[in-house]
Amino acid sequence: MISFVNTPNQRRSFGFRILAFLVCAAACTSASAQGDALIKAADQGDLPHVKVLLAANADVNARNPDGDTALMLAAQKGHLDVVLALVAGKADVNERADLDSTALMAAAMNGHLDVVKALLDAKADVNVISDFAGTAMMAAAMNGHLDVVRTLISAKANVNARNRKGTSALILASQYGHPEIAQLLRNAGAVEH
Repeated sequence: MISFVNTPNQRRSFGFRILAFLVCAAACTSASAQGDALIKAADQGDLPHVKVLLAANADVNARNPDGDTALMLAAQKGHLDVVLALVAGKADVNERADLDSTALMAAAMNGHLDVVKALLDAKADVNVISDFAGTAMMAAAMNGHLDVVRTLISAKANVNARNRKGTSALILASQYGHPEIAQLLRNAGAVEH
């Protein structure tokens, strides 16, 4: 076996060169590539990779071609630990995707209660209205997520907000067969008109 690293000093020197190469490779990686990697890791729920990329100063608010950020994708999939890491890394909790939706809307639509609570704790705007999703309340009501609706009501969500078609959370809950949510909204002051 041929070895180019025979003495302790040579091994130490070789180790330092490898370390320097790895540090340079990480530092030399373009911000765009790091942002793309962060988005992919967040979407997959890969917390260790997310932490490494955040430590390497990846753009925490980078967007994919659809306009989604790492936080939006993690929220949509319910990756609470990743959401918390991204929020700690200063992700904009009120950033809007190309379709005008937010991380809170994505979490509410998919019934990820813990993620909804984490985003609300991070000061996500509970009353943002998008053309695509309406409000987080509308998304949760339409999809039958009672506990999410209850949490959004507690967070002072506007129960009478309407999307551009004039539809409210109460209308959506009724149309999609969620009478318990409809009653909860009525009890919170939602009106039928």
